[in-house]
Amino acid sequence: GVQRGRMAVVCQWHRFQFFDKELVKEEGSQQPHPTLEKLQLRCGTSGKGLLILGEDDGSISLVDRAFKVQAFSAYEQSVDRMYLVRERNVLVTVGFDDSDSPIMKMWNMDNLDLNGTPDLINSWRVDAKMKGVPVHCMAVSPDMTHIALGMNGAVIGVSGDFLRDRNVKFRIIRQPRDDLVTALFFKFQNAVLSLFVVTQSSVSTFAILPHKDVEKVLDSCIGGESECVAQTEDEVVVGTASVCQPNLRCTQQLFHKLWLV
Repeated sequence: GVQRGRMAVVCQWHRFQFFDKELVKEEGSQQPHPTLEKLQLRCGTSGKGLLILGEDDGSISLVDRAFKVQAFSAYEQSVDRMYLVRERNVLVTVGFDDSDSPIMKMWNMDNLDLNGTPDLINSWRVDAKMKGVPVHCMAVSPDMTHIALGMNGAVIGVSGDFLRDRNVKFRIIRQPRDDLVTALFFKFQNAVLSLFVVTQSSVSTFAILPHKDVEKVLDSCIGGESECVAQTEDEVVVGTASVCQPNLRCTQQLFHKLWLV
């Protein structure tokens, strides 16, 4: 009886009205904003008063609080992933130019020209062994010394002085496996940099060490889709069809989850 009562409380639905929703209109008109309406989005992030949106055609649009849009061409084909390091105001992007190998680029968002184009700090072609493999997720360490790329069932690690040096090191942190990597998070634990790796069927951490990355499987039966994984200051939360797990302490939530933020 106690267990059923607890479950009944946990599974109650509540509606929270955090924001007022309003259509973004063209200035002086009741029509939808013409530029925003036409964007073909693939990825996005935000910070420093901007929405940063990556598009199918390789361009990146910067939208300020007044909904002024400035766009620049970042890739010849598409922008697939982006990550804003807010402490440095550096944007890391992954996309495709004229080949099947993804290209990672780093942009200084503090230096924009009159057209809204940031300075390109550096660019690197991702390991040729992963040619044609899409990047499903990306993470950047807090100290900007490591980047992780989830590519199908593999995780590629990149390390180096990204702001000054083109000679960075690529290595495979997680060998290719059948389960898709859906989310990546870096976190310092006891002065050791750890990478949380979430797949569709498991959750693991990798201790990023100088000579070997040590894997620890936290749960081999529960994973999550990319939209159903979130990071707080202290933990990683994974939502599945039946559970919602902060740091893998199980809390039953018996309904399908679409999004965690």
